Amino acid sequence: MSFSPRTIRPSLDVRPRSLARRVTSWIGDAAKRTPARTAALVFVLAAVLFTGLLTLPAASADGRSTALHDAMFTAVSAVTVTGLVTVDTATHWSFLGQLIILAAIQTGGLGIVTIALLLARAVSRRLGVKSKVFAQQSIGSSGLGEVGSLLRIVVLTTLAIEGALAAVLVPRFMIVDDTWWEGLWHGVFYAVSAFNNAGFASNVGGLAAYGPDLWILTPIMIGVFVGSFGFPVFLTIITHGWIGLGGRCTRS
Repeated sequence: MSFSPRTIRPSLDVRPRSLARRVTSWIGDAAKRTPARTAALVFVLAAVLFTGLLTLPAASADGRSTALHDAMFTAVSAVTVTGLVTVDTATHWSFLGQLIILAAIQTGGLGIVTIALLLARAVSRRLGVKSKVFAQQSIGSSGLGEVGSLLRIVVLTTLAIEGALAAVLVPRFMIVDDTWWEGLWHGVFYAVSAFNNAGFASNVGGLAAYGPDLWILTPIMIGVFVGSFGFPVFLTIITHGWIGLGGRCTRS
């Protein structure tokens, strides 16, 4: 008795949807109904995710799993960009651990509301009215129809400013650090940490180790100051065309 390929192919093609797709779809649907609760839920999920990642043995410098309370405290501190720590960031965590912390900082810096709305938009392609109103109140949108473009502006503005800071910091860190790799990493880490007002330090001794080096301290100081404005201020500047990008955005 033989079976043709056609008789068995349908059974092979029937596969369950991945967990990630289900979670993303659920978040997208929830964001359309109750955006405020969804934003809070995304915050909790982000904290849980980064806590789990930081407990991995590879995330610590000694190759052993970090205690749950230390991993959770660090993850929550990074997502909320407060900078409070129970273990030294430079000595306790491996490169992977610091990379996870940096990802948590970036997530918190973009804002849980922004992340939730981006997920919702990625799934549903169109935000519900409640989500648009919530975005308007959270990121300073002046109109319901502008949310999609403003979310892109939030992300692009963040990456552009962090990139500019890194471009200034990396060359100097490469000079003062022992290796070019350490200089590259510290420059990128402090660029993201400074703009998001996170307060984390990736080197032993923190910024105090660089003393009166204004090439390092000045860009970081500017990054902290500019990052403290918040996106409503940036969006006001862009909307009123105070920078070149804004003039083009308001006319499009």
